[in-house]
Amino acid sequence: MAVGYSLNIPENWNRINLTQANMSETAEEMADNMIAVVPELESRKLLLKKDITDQLNDALESGTNLVASYVTPTSDGSLSMFLMGQTLPLLMPEEGESIFDTFYEMYTTADETRPQGVDVQIAHLPHAGKVFQTYGIELLQDTPVVVLRTLVPLDKCVLSVFIYSPNVDIKDALAQLFEAITRTLEIDDYKGNE
Repeated sequence: MAVGYSLNIPENWNRINLTQANMSETAEEMADNMIAVVPELESRKLLLKKDITDQLNDALESGTNLVASYVTPTSDGSLSMFLMGQTLPLLMPEEGESIFDTFYEMYTTADETRPQGVDVQIAHLPHAGKVFQTYGIELLQDTPVVVLRTLVPLDKCVLSVFIYSPNVDIKDALAQLFEAITRTLEIDDYKGNE
């Protein structure tokens, strides 16, 4: 199910309207950008590109076509950040629980992608309502990345805004930027979900 939404993404980010025709090129560009920051990923480029392609394909199949990235050289390498919007199926919570309880259980359980666990919170965004957010270090192809994930439960689906970067050494500054971008999220025809 496609969801109408908008985000104010900084002008210096590369914003991609994803299509089936440009998916391979987009995944290649995103993989190259990550390798520029973490050169050790070069040996796993094919796996990284496949993982990114799978994520992009899932996003496209769900009716979402927003991908954004930012890469710039720095004195000790480069800074790169990536954003994806994705529509996910609405999970049915257990009897007596809310969707937020389900999210909490999913994301507070440590697993191979979140070995350290992540911080979670329920927040309120002015034009999206009550949302569930996770923040922390996760693994993407065995490489640590700092992630801010925002899940917005809607009537028939969940909108996920996923922002990440392999620049974990500046995770606190990235968290502030990621939160600022996320606060601009506007759901079309938002009427409240409190």
